[in-house]
Amino acid sequence: MKQLILLRHAKSSWSNPDLTDFQRPLNKRGQRDAPFMADVFKKTGIELDKIIASPAERTLTTAQNFADKLGYPFEDIQTEPKLYDENFNYFLQIIRQLEERLQKVMIVSHNPYITYMINYLTNEHLDNLPTCGCFGIELQVKLWREVGENTGTKMFYEYPKKYFKSDQP
Repeated sequence: MKQLILLRHAKSSWSNPDLTDFQRPLNKRGQRDAPFMADVFKKTGIELDKIIASPAERTLTTAQNFADKLGYPFEDIQTEPKLYDENFNYFLQIIRQLEERLQKVMIVSHNPYITYMINYLTNEHLDNLPTCGCFGIELQVKLWREVGENTGTKMFYEYPKKYFKSDQP
């Protein structure tokens, strides 16, 4: 069976109007949450074969925080531009075209499509995967190309507000 970890980027900053959406960095809460949630994920014991991330600043920074905590080399993070200018079909195509040797893959991306993907692959019905939310899916398939509607089950669902009751850093 394959395992897919879907991670939404940590909270980003809107404070600099000169930056494009693509360039937005993490804000203070995002800078707190990304390494914290990486530690939470590390406790699952899942050793990732691949991390794929949108190349947007906030997403890549979130992926790098996880890579750092997991001992995963930064240079091995695969950036996928389609995850930024994504639509649902591109997202699904990325999953279905993964190399078969990969068993445990993390995709770091954006809403709304990351939430749509969770709902499509599982019987879960999330309204919104929160920023820095991490959702683990065990896929009942042998090949990535077999991934489809309701082919997965929830392994775990973690997000910062489970641990930080306030939005304040």
